[in-house]
Amino acid sequence: MRHLAVFVLAAAIAACGPKPDAENPGGGLDPEPAPAPAPAKPHVDVPPISSYSWLETANILVAPADEKPQVEKKLGDFYSGLPTFMMVVEMATRDRSVGLRENPAYLSVIWRKYLATTGRTEDAPPTVLDEFDLGMCKYAIYLAWKEQNPESPVDSYDDAVTTVQYEK
Repeated sequence: MRHLAVFVLAAAIAACGPKPDAENPGGGLDPEPAPAPAPAKPHVDVPPISSYSWLETANILVAPADEKPQVEKKLGDFYSGLPTFMMVVEMATRDRSVGLRENPAYLSVIWRKYLATTGRTEDAPPTVLDEFDLGMCKYAIYLAWKEQNPESPVDSYDDAVTTVQYEK
């Protein structure tokens, strides 16, 4: 009988403790402490969006209306890779005094095509100038342009551009 009383007492004590359930699988025990957040990346200044007005002359639009706010946000974030990529796009267009013929291409599409053709992702984009390839940028510009001009017989970047006059 004494063993039965000890068993009942032990069962009652165990019943009083925290119970594991769907919301608390540890039964009320403190969870593992969360890992410390990664240190913040230092701020890197980028040109203001207004400095990309030359895109209009190059016949490149920032993005379709539904993507434009996100792309503009990325243009203000060095770590997105897009501000540095703009320097490369500028080398391929403005610095050579050329712009796209016919229907414009979207910068957002050019960026995605560039990342895809170089094996990069938006999660790990190139951010410094020496990580970019001008030839691949020109190819991405052509691919994005071709998407907007599928009926055109043009099959290269050089044939998709024409001489244009940029404001100084």
